[in-house]
Amino acid sequence: MVFGAVQLLLASAVSASATQICVLEPKQLRRCLEAAGALFAAFGPEDRIQGRLLWQGPGCEIPEGSERGAIHLVRRGSCSFSTKSAAAAKRGASAVVVVDFTSASGDGEAADTLVVGTQGGGGRVPLLLLGSRDAQPLVEAVEAGESVQIEVQVGKPARSIVMDVWLPPDAGTLLASLAPAAREMFGLRVRVHFRVVAAPEDASPALVARHCFAGLRELCAARVLQPWQTAPAAPWLHEAVYQHCLLRGFPQSYWWKYVETSNCSGSESCSRRMLSEIGLSTRDALAVQRCAASNAASFLEDDRESAPWGSAEEVALRINGWRYSGPLEAPRILRTICWQLEPSPACQRLLTKDSNSESGVLLWHLMGLCILAFAVGGIFKGPVTWSIRRLLRQLGHACKVA
Repeated sequence: MVFGAVQLLLASAVSASATQICVLEPKQLRRCLEAAGALFAAFGPEDRIQGRLLWQGPGCEIPEGSERGAIHLVRRGSCSFSTKSAAAAKRGASAVVVVDFTSASGDGEAADTLVVGTQGGGGRVPLLLLGSRDAQPLVEAVEAGESVQIEVQVGKPARSIVMDVWLPPDAGTLLASLAPAAREMFGLRVRVHFRVVAAPEDASPALVARHCFAGLRELCAARVLQPWQTAPAAPWLHEAVYQHCLLRGFPQSYWWKYVETSNCSGSESCSRRMLSEIGLSTRDALAVQRCAASNAASFLEDDRESAPWGSAEEVALRINGWRYSGPLEAPRILRTICWQLEPSPACQRLLTKDSNSESGVLLWHLMGLCILAFAVGGIFKGPVTWSIRRLLRQLGHACKVA
């Protein structure tokens, strides 16, 4: 049983960037739409699921008698994605399509989101997320009584993954925790962006000097928006430029070594020393310094113009163009990347570690039940009914077998 649960855990993700919903009927709606897939429901590479769309409102509780094998169309909200998936599974649905009607920008914020939830656990079906713009014609057709047939297609794992990461000051610990495994993922390419903003018009010269690059009001760290922040952020912007030069001019492994070990906080002498410690030659280290001197303003302007969602103090991630919405924890981020990459030694070690950890938790739970069964069976002999005693004996036998 434990092995089966682990198998389910290892099969519980999809390659979101390769997931499509193709409308088969009616003819006037035929097209294929990109959709974000949940990372908690069992849905394997190259899977195809066909079914008729049924509108189920919020999808938190599905009435009895629903058509088995159908694909439930529900709206976002009222309950978790996992609850919607479990409710659909209970009524025999084959998948769930969630429509985000609340997103002002439609597909830009909804269908480009990686849905990250709790791994493992049975009783759930694949779940996909669509923005309102793509989904509205489907909803209208279903509500009008038309039979809408769709096919969900999941492609092969990708050979390469591009991870865009937007960083505010003091976010280096996340990169450091990602580095040991990420630098061994040869299919992973990182594009780093730093949270750069323009200073407000009423920002004082002292505030600009403390938080902006070379006193330039249009190139500041987010702390310039928070006058109470006294720790200067201008040195962090110098450090950001060094990282840009290192990542763009040399193999990515050097950058991962740098972010894993560096704690320079913008000290230029420290940054120069770190270039030597990660293995760059004197010539290459000088090339990084020249790059920083000549390209600083243009790099930081690009950072400012690439601002994503959220506040300027938040870390943001996109994985192959898909917005990551899960916990900003290294194991969860790495696992999300590995689910979408072709198998690699680094990912195999990571996923094996996860499965061993999960199986360990399951075994501890089983051991607890075993101890409880033996204890209850020993204490309550006369008062316990025959059927309960038989159940306890069966559980005890299962414990011996396990």
